Amino acid sequence: MGLLDKIRAFFAGGPEEEVSSGDGTVREGAVTYFNWSKGYGFIESNDIQGRVFLHRSKLRGRVKVGDQVRFELGENKRGLFAKRIVD
Repeated sequence: MGLLDKIRAFFAGGPEEEVSSGDGTVREGAVTYFNWSKGYGFIESNDIQGRVFLHRSKLRGRVKVGDQVRFELGENKRGLFAKRIVD
């Protein structure tokens, strides 16, 4: 696997990286950082300690800092990530 493939797999939160798929619970949080040129950002939620990674491939539209989002939580060896953004 090349470097670009490893980067894509990391940001996609692909199944080979996933440790825990979560329980399917929809959570709510606010976007605290997002950089469109880099393609990622972070969500913070009152019921989760730490921040949740968000990749632009999980979005259907654009987000900005302060936007409220609903998401399903996943976890891999690198930490928490938004598996899916819920409309």
